[in-house]
Amino acid sequence: MNKSIIIISFFVFLFLSCNSKEKSSEEINKIFESYYQESLKLYPLSATSQGDVRYNDFLPNNLSDDFRDKEKLFYNEYINYLNKFDDSLLGEEDLLSKKILLWECDRNLERLSFNEHLTPINQMWTLQLDMGQNAGGLSAQPFKTINDYNNWLKRIDDYVIWLKDAKKRMKEGVESNHVLPKSLIKKVIPQLETILNTDLETNLFYSPARQFPSSFSIDEKAILSNKVWKYGFE
Repeated sequence: MNKSIIIISFFVFLFLSCNSKEKSSEEINKIFESYYQESLKLYPLSATSQGDVRYNDFLPNNLSDDFRDKEKLFYNEYINYLNKFDDSLLGEEDLLSKKILLWECDRNLERLSFNEHLTPINQMWTLQLDMGQNAGGLSAQPFKTINDYNNWLKRIDDYVIWLKDAKKRMKEGVESNHVLPKSLIKKVIPQLETILNTDLETNLFYSPARQFPSSFSIDEKAILSNKVWKYGFE
């Protein structure tokens, strides 16, 4: 074969290879971004903690079968998306990101096999602690505008649904002998007593009503106070 033809063929191959890698990088980064955006919608408290206010008025019932099925579908879909990419066409950073995301999806699917929904309340990582921190007004949930307060009240509506389902799920756990050790549950009782405190001056869920911005009118404060009272004391 003519030497010049060999050289030309080499550069054509190199050009096509670079184009393939560039295209793969562009496509897999779209997958990464899609995963991130969908995960924020799926887990709105995470979005709030990152300063993303789009889902501040929403709290999914992560104890429901529908939500757990949605999680499984979400992680399995992204495993399938990622496995379509040829590792040899990915740069070092993209390949590492792919492996990390696959690991994250696998671990979450594994988590969903542990029946964690039957022990929804514990002493360290549980929704009543996250909601309590947000209710205090010193965490990620903002309380600066009327809309902020209304978002919080909508989120509390969803939290009430979660609490009712938590009670049902724990009963299922007791019936199936799937419960936490007594030594751990004992540590939860003082936490719940703090949340259930009916003293107006110290009730955790009444905290937003104790720190209205000065820009709110008297009428606005009165209306919101009555709404917050409902969740703090009923």
